[in-house]
Amino acid sequence: EAGDVLVRLNSDEIKREIEEEELQLSEARLNLEAAETAYDIQVSDNAASLQNAQLAVELAELALQQWENGDKVKQLKQFDTAVEKASRDLERLKEKKAKSDELYEKNFISYDEWKRDEIALLEAEAAYETAKLDREVYENYQMKRDHEQRLSDLQQARQELIRVEKSNQINLKNRDSARQNRAVQVGRREERLAEWTAQFEACTITAPTDGLVVYGSTVQSDDWRSQNEGPIAVGRQIRNNDLIIALPDTSEMIASVKVHESLAGRVRPGQRANIKVEAMGDLTIPGQVETIGLLAETGGWRDPNRREYTVRVRVEPGPYSEDLKPSMRCQ
Repeated sequence: EAGDVLVRLNSDEIKREIEEEELQLSEARLNLEAAETAYDIQVSDNAASLQNAQLAVELAELALQQWENGDKVKQLKQFDTAVEKASRDLERLKEKKAKSDELYEKNFISYDEWKRDEIALLEAEAAYETAKLDREVYENYQMKRDHEQRLSDLQQARQELIRVEKSNQINLKNRDSARQNRAVQVGRREERLAEWTAQFEACTITAPTDGLVVYGSTVQSDDWRSQNEGPIAVGRQIRNNDLIIALPDTSEMIASVKVHESLAGRVRPGQRANIKVEAMGDLTIPGQVETIGLLAETGGWRDPNRREYTVRVRVEPGPYSEDLKPSMRCQ
């Protein structure tokens, strides 16, 4: 019946290949999972490094703005205040020294007091010059250096941002490429496993339809291999295109008979014919001629002069159909 198992081919090697492919596929899937995880981690790392680089640029910009609008102005203000204070102290001490000179000439103060006023004036002059010098040094040197330093910090932060963006692109591209390669490997392993699985399933041959099981050696009686090795058996090696089993549909039978060349000219397609089967006694089975061979065949080495044509006669169905079997002798 349809679905019955007819033949099982030896599948030991295919089983080993399937087991190997299953191991390789499991490893490929683990590698793909690792590549997917590495890709996700790279995406997270890229976001963090990009955020840090952008923050560094923002901080450098804020530091420059803070210095230009705050620290620099504040420092200049402090220097201006110091200069202004030193200038006022100097003017005050000059006035005091002038009064001290008058008082000293009139002997209203001692020499020691007059000398202290003179020293205070000298210190005030030195403090005033120092305050002016400090402001000039800051404005001409320190301020420019601070400005260049903050500009450099900002430029480096921007360059670092560009480097991080390019590095992120390269790293993510490498991770994505590795992920795609792993996915391709998994796909190939799945395809190979599917191919081997299909081969394994093909090792079990089932009947596609109902029919009569006939060994290929019976159908191909003229095959030297069939003659030497006999019917198919366990352990026999088969080759490509070997006929193992035939499932003839016995509901439609053809009688192939030989007609002598002297009679072949009287046979025409469509003619009615009566068929006798040796195994069925005197039963006569009706049929109709389908075709006549184009060339005559010899009688073989036993009768090389004999010439016969092969005539194919379609057997009409009837109650005897179930008893008809392939390869029965008929005339």
